[in-house]
Amino acid sequence: MDLDDYTLVAAVPAGDGAEGIALSPDGRQVWTGDCRRNSVTVIDTEGRQVIERLPAGEGQIRAAVGLTGSEV
Repeated sequence: MDLDDYTLVAAVPAGDGAEGIALSPDGRQVWTGDCRRNSVTVIDTEGRQVIERLPAGEGQIRAAVGLTGSEV
């Protein structure tokens, strides 16, 4: 989403159970928890595509990225 004019610039499928999102400090990745897949989806913001799905515990609905970008 372009936050200057609030227009949609891309739609990247992140899973049917995707709920919470987190943006990495450098703006290069979006992380979202998916409670239906028990995973965390990592999206490349420049390429606008899923780059990884990480397994997570049951009921994963939120994601957070630490200040250095190395913690989740």
